[in-house]
Amino acid sequence: MTSIVFLNYTFFCLLAVAIVLGWTSTYKQQGLYVFSLALVIGLAMGMLTAIGLLTIVVLGIVMYLLERKSLPNYYQWLLQVILFSIFIGFTYHLLPGFHNWKILDKVQLSATATPYTMYLNVEKPVYAFFSVYFGQKIATSSNSWIRILKWSIIGFLIAFSLLMLANSLLKVVAFDPKLPQITFIWILRMLLSVCLAEEAFFRGHLQEKLTLALRKYKQGAWIAWGVVSLLFGLVHWPGGMSMFLMATLAGLAYGFAYLKTGRLEAAVLAHFFVNLVHFLLFSYPMLGESYK
Repeated sequence: MTSIVFLNYTFFCLLAVAIVLGWTSTYKQQGLYVFSLALVIGLAMGMLTAIGLLTIVVLGIVMYLLERKSLPNYYQWLLQVILFSIFIGFTYHLLPGFHNWKILDKVQLSATATPYTMYLNVEKPVYAFFSVYFGQKIATSSNSWIRILKWSIIGFLIAFSLLMLANSLLKVVAFDPKLPQITFIWILRMLLSVCLAEEAFFRGHLQEKLTLALRKYKQGAWIAWGVVSLLFGLVHWPGGMSMFLMATLAGLAYGFAYLKTGRLEAAVLAHFFVNLVHFLLFSYPMLGESYK
């Protein structure tokens, strides 16, 4: 392993450690120190530039201010727009200053699947860190975890059922069990960079805030659940109509797990279980056109 590859892995490992520490009440401050160290290494390695660092600072300030309930409503709305814009910019890699590390380039994980390209992205782990640092802390009691696991499994089963039903019509994937060599790094990336970041934004932030805004309506929580699930699907629209429909259905299940628990962990785990089953047991990322 070259020194550059080692430092690249070190950068992403430090981001992962920072997220885990920042999610706790006890080691929150240490998480910030590790996150800062990661950014220094990222700058030195060219994973981000000064412009990227400025975006990160702005994101941190916005999320800090949003936690201050005393701000006037128009400031709150402005901050929400900025936060939404940054997250969308991160999702589609529209913001300058970030250089993501390509791990795989058009590799076929199985004979019937489309080629798969995988990056270790800088942006979403950064969003995930600020979300857990300023947001709800990870559950610590056994009772909380029993409830979280219960509803995350229910959410997974609902999502899996809906997706299999949709797949019978859309033919997006086919049964294709495998254990790729990249499974371990894929799991870490998927759990901390994709599932945590996306659920923190869509369920932990949007669904929570919209539920609060609609609290005077009897069905406000369910309206928020439906609207955010649709938005989750729309974000996946660049993948085509099939991806939009599948993501919307999955979003309904993830949002339901969050609605029933009020815990981010439930949505994250439901999301992760769905993606893990997809990765290990079905065509990944999708079924090749010639096999449909």
